[in-house]
Amino acid sequence: MLKPKKPNRQLKRGTIYLNPEKFELLAALAKSTRIPRAELEREAVDDLLAKYGKGSSATYDQIRSTLRAARAVVIRYRGLATKEKLWRDNCDDAQKQIDESLKAVGSSPE
Repeated sequence: MLKPKKPNRQLKRGTIYLNPEKFELLAALAKSTRIPRAELEREAVDDLLAKYGKGSSATYDQIRSTLRAARAVVIRYRGLATKEKLWRDNCDDAQKQIDESLKAVGSSPE
Protein backbone atom coordinates (compact mmCIF):
# COMPACT_ATOMS: atom_id res chain seq x y z
CA MET A 1 0.00 0.00 0.00
CA LEU A 2 1.31 3.47 -0.92
CA LYS A 3 1.71 6.02 1.82
CA PRO A 4 0.10 9.40 1.17
CA LYS A 5 2.56 12.15 0.40
CA LYS A 6 3.29 14.50 3.25
CA PRO A 7 2.78 18.20 2.62
CA ASN A 8 5.90 20.20 1.80
CA ARG A 9 5.63 22.10 5.06
CA GLN A 10 5.52 20.66 8.52
CA LEU A 11 2.18 21.10 10.25
CA LYS A 12 1.60 20.84 13.97
CA ARG A 13 -1.43 19.03 15.18
CA GLY A 14 -3.97 20.87 17.31
CA THR A 15 -7.51 20.44 18.45
CA ILE A 16 -10.37 22.90 18.49
CA TYR A 17 -13.72 22.45 20.12
CA LEU A 18 -16.82 23.83 18.44
CA ASN A 19 -20.40 23.86 19.53
CA PRO A 20 -22.45 21.26 17.62
CA GLU A 21 -24.21 23.80 15.39
CA LYS A 22 -20.95 25.37 14.20
CA PHE A 23 -19.37 21.96 13.75
CA GLU A 24 -22.26 20.87 11.51
CA LEU A 25 -22.14 24.13 9.53
CA LEU A 26 -18.39 23.72 9.01
CA ALA A 27 -18.84 20.09 7.94
CA ALA A 28 -21.58 21.11 5.50
CA LEU A 29 -19.39 23.88 4.11
CA ALA A 30 -16.52 21.46 3.64
CA LYS A 31 -18.81 19.06 1.82
CA SER A 32 -20.42 21.67 -0.44
CA THR A 33 -17.12 23.35 -1.35
CA ARG A 34 -15.12 20.11 -1.47
CA ILE A 35 -12.49 21.79 0.67
CA PRO A 36 -11.27 19.66 3.57
CA ARG A 37 -12.44 20.83 6.98
CA ALA A 38 -8.84 21.11 8.19
CA GLU A 39 -8.04 23.48 5.33
CA LEU A 40 -11.05 25.64 6.20
CA GLU A 41 -9.92 25.70 9.83
CA ARG A 42 -6.40 26.80 8.78
CA GLU A 43 -7.93 29.57 6.66
CA ALA A 44 -9.95 30.75 9.66
CA VAL A 45 -6.81 30.83 11.83
CA ASP A 46 -4.95 32.78 9.11
CA ASP A 47 -7.80 35.34 9.05
CA LEU A 48 -7.82 35.61 12.85
CA LEU A 49 -4.06 36.18 13.01
CA ALA A 50 -4.29 38.75 10.20
CA LYS A 51 -7.06 40.57 12.06
CA TYR A 52 -4.73 41.09 15.02
CA GLY A 53 -1.71 41.97 12.87
CA LYS A 54 0.10 38.69 13.55
CA GLY A 55 0.08 37.41 9.99
CA SER A 56 -1.59 37.94 6.66
CA SER A 57 -4.42 36.40 4.73
CA ALA A 58 -5.74 37.00 1.24
CA THR A 59 -9.15 37.85 2.67
CA TYR A 60 -7.92 40.54 5.04
CA ASP A 61 -5.44 41.92 2.50
CA GLN A 62 -8.31 42.37 0.03
CA ILE A 63 -10.58 43.97 2.65
CA ARG A 64 -7.87 46.41 3.69
CA SER A 65 -7.04 47.29 0.09
CA THR A 66 -10.69 47.87 -0.79
CA LEU A 67 -11.30 50.02 2.31
CA ARG A 68 -8.22 52.15 1.58
CA ALA A 69 -9.37 52.68 -2.02
CA ALA A 70 -12.87 53.61 -0.84
CA ARG A 71 -11.39 56.02 1.69
CA ALA A 72 -9.35 57.74 -1.04
CA VAL A 73 -12.49 58.16 -3.18
CA VAL A 74 -14.45 59.60 -0.26
CA ILE A 75 -11.66 62.06 0.56
CA ARG A 76 -11.45 63.13 -3.09
CA TYR A 77 -15.20 63.72 -3.37
CA ARG A 78 -15.28 65.44 0.01
CA GLY A 79 -12.84 67.99 -1.42
CA LEU A 80 -15.07 68.56 -4.45
CA ALA A 81 -18.20 69.05 -2.35
CA THR A 82 -17.07 72.19 -0.57
CA LYS A 83 -20.33 74.07 -1.16
CA GLU A 84 -22.76 71.22 -0.58
CA LYS A 85 -23.22 70.58 3.13
CA LEU A 86 -25.22 67.38 2.60
CA TRP A 87 -22.48 65.87 0.42
CA ARG A 88 -19.76 66.97 2.84
CA ASP A 89 -21.64 65.41 5.73
CA ASN A 90 -22.21 62.16 3.79
CA CYS A 91 -18.53 62.00 2.86
CA ASP A 92 -17.53 62.66 6.47
CA ASP A 93 -19.86 59.88 7.67
CA ALA A 94 -18.53 57.46 5.04
CA GLN A 95 -14.93 58.27 5.95
CA LYS A 96 -15.67 57.70 9.63
CA GLN A 97 -17.26 54.30 8.90
CA ILE A 98 -14.35 53.29 6.67
CA ASP A 99 -11.82 54.33 9.31
CA GLU A 100 -13.68 52.27 11.94
CA SER A 101 -13.75 49.28 9.56
CA LEU A 102 -10.01 49.62 8.90
CA LYS A 103 -9.36 49.61 12.63
CA ALA A 104 -11.57 46.52 13.00
CA VAL A 105 -9.44 44.62 10.46
CA GLY A 106 -6.22 45.67 12.17
CA SER A 107 -5.12 48.48 9.88
CA SER A 108 -4.57 52.18 10.31
CA PRO A 109 -6.64 54.47 8.07
CA GLU A 110 -3.58 55.94 6.39
